[in-house]
Amino acid sequence: HGALIVLGGSNFEKPPYDGGVKQWLDTIFVLEPGASRWQTFRSAGPIAYGGSVTWRDSFVIAGGTDGRTHFRDVRRIEWIDRKPVVTPLPAMPLALANCEATLVGDRIFVFGGQESPAATSASAALLSLDLSNPKSGWQRRDALPGPGRILPVFAAAGADLYVFGGAELTPAGRRYLQDGWRWRPSDGWSPSTAPPFAMVAAPAAAISPESILVFGGDDGANATRIEELRERHPGFSKELFEFRVGERTWVRRGAIPTGLVTTAAVPWQSRVVIPGGEDRPGHRSARVLSWLPE
Repeated sequence: HGALIVLGGSNFEKPPYDGGVKQWLDTIFVLEPGASRWQTFRSAGPIAYGGSVTWRDSFVIAGGTDGRTHFRDVRRIEWIDRKPVVTPLPAMPLALANCEATLVGDRIFVFGGQESPAATSASAALLSLDLSNPKSGWQRRDALPGPGRILPVFAAAGADLYVFGGAELTPAGRRYLQDGWRWRPSDGWSPSTAPPFAMVAAPAAAISPESILVFGGDDGANATRIEELRERHPGFSKELFEFRVGERTWVRRGAIPTGLVTTAAVPWQSRVVIPGGEDRPGHRSARVLSWLPE
């Protein structure tokens, strides 16, 4: 109903390498069109790292975590009479956090993530729910034939789904991925053009059936140097790339002012908005970026 909604997330009062402990948030921020100030509300409990989409004037979030438990819960949030109204939807067959979601028509698709905080492997599952007929329940689609992953780029272009990058989980830690996949309803998964660098936790938005924009991301260049660099960490990628679906090519479109990861790129009022996120390891940003596509 015209409002921009930001739900939950996480924060550090000080970086983890200085003893900081991650805080899990239950805040709902709402920005109405033309407003100069955010309104704040409280949700039923802390939640972060779920997959979310905008559908029919509502905000739908699937999965997520409060740091202790990964959720199967799915909820719909609407802005009605100047307050957020939450409606439960059918739970997913898997508990997932660090997953991603996208929308094709009335159908939400959820991909990837991990099933518990202690999981040492990531999911390759693809799930879907018809939001116009939620009683039909969740469907398990073909699992990705490549590595399971957390925090990939996941976007729909027309009826096709695209997965780029993300991080595979192994007992030794994260493996940054630089690959591409397409899922088509008629014939399932097939390889797609790999991105120019590994893309983990990158905000992404499909601005047309032929164009997917990817705003930066963690390319893993300094993933093993966090303790060494600390406050000198240069932050995450600022590269703005477009995947041109018909041409199956990647084109650099410029740069963004700040690399923000583990957040979303949300189409709003003809613009793409990136609210908050992590601008370097263990440091959250309150900055909100917006971009007007050509």
